[in-house]
Amino acid sequence: MKSQILIILLAFFIGMTSCKKDELDNVYNGINFYNDEQFSEIMVKYDEIVGYDSAQYVFQLNDSAWERLAKEVAPVVPDPHFSILVALNNQTIYAAAYIQPYSSFARRDIITFRVKEPHYVLIELGYPPVPKSEFTGIDLRNDQRLIERLKEDNKLIEIED
Repeated sequence: MKSQILIILLAFFIGMTSCKKDELDNVYNGINFYNDEQFSEIMVKYDEIVGYDSAQYVFQLNDSAWERLAKEVAPVVPDPHFSILVALNNQTIYAAAYIQPYSSFARRDIITFRVKEPHYVLIELGYPPVPKSEFTGIDLRNDQRLIERLKEDNKLIEIED
């Protein structure tokens, strides 16, 4: 009798741990925005991304993700080093820095982002934004791996100006 209970409990615990792992795997699956290199804090989960306009380089977010990200970039004392990592299946594709609009700083080699109502994250080249021909970094905004994943899930959209 004791061995039967032990076997049942063992099967139960194995089942519980495997379910938890699947849930964690699903959280990291897809395109996520992180704010640290250790992938410990997800700012925006894939299921919170409504879509991406590859012609304008704009992500559209749902309400909860928008509120979370907008709060991070508009604090009373903004973090001058705040950036997001755009990752696919826990692999960083590119980083995008947030630079306060009043900054006098200029760079032609970094990808930046800004938030815009309603629920948009604009991914831009340089700060202030520069044309692609003047950008000196590597433009990974439309990385083929990202585009393929967005196509698979019907998340490539056109956003009206």
